[in-house]
Amino acid sequence: MIPPNSSQVGGPPLPVPYENPWGRLAGDLVAVFASLRLQLRALWRRNREGDLPSPSFWPRDLAPLFWPGLLLGLLALGLVLVLALAGGLPRAASSATGPQPVPEAQPVPEAQPVQEIQPEPELQSKPNPQPTAAPQPSALAPEAPEPLLTLFAEQDPKGMIVLATAEGDGSVLSLGVAAAFTTATARQQGDLARQWLERAQQLGFDRLEIVDLQGRTIGRQALVGSGMILLSPQHLS
Repeated sequence: MIPPNSSQVGGPPLPVPYENPWGRLAGDLVAVFASLRLQLRALWRRNREGDLPSPSFWPRDLAPLFWPGLLLGLLALGLVLVLALAGGLPRAASSATGPQPVPEAQPVPEAQPVQEIQPEPELQSKPNPQPTAAPQPSALAPEAPEPLLTLFAEQDPKGMIVLATAEGDGSVLSLGVAAAFTTATARQQGDLARQWLERAQQLGFDRLEIVDLQGRTIGRQALVGSGMILLSPQHLS
């Protein structure tokens, strides 16, 4: 007989392990910065290829120079405005205050005769304080998860991806997988590879490669057409 679920009969919820919210916040910030960096790289690549929108009067051949030139112009305009405001503030302050009255000269007091000062007895020498030992560094904090791994958390619920690195000029993404991926069925491998490829393209990567724990390439993006090509074990031996 199957015992009834406590959540269905109104019982107390099951205990969950405590997770430090500051640690979660640090991991989320690392993932946010990594995502912003990848999005900026994708935006730079699109601008370099001329995919970003530009005015109709702008020459098509000079499309990659429109947005950088516009940003430089805005920065120069802002700098000119700041310098103009900084140069005008001292003048306004001086005109508002007006001439300041000159203080009257005070009479100089007569010099008093110098009294002879008797030397005091030497104080008892105190021992030099011993240098205190430097505090030992505390145990290192646990390393934050890799940014690229956190970006694939939704497409990897079973945690088969153990390493994610950007190679070359940053356009090729290499995913290192655990042994559980190589022992999965061909259909499961194909579904996961297809999801990872779509996520990599969303992050701005041009190519995707999958390697095992021995560093062998077991999957790569098709050069002709779309999708992933997965190598069987006999092709790896």
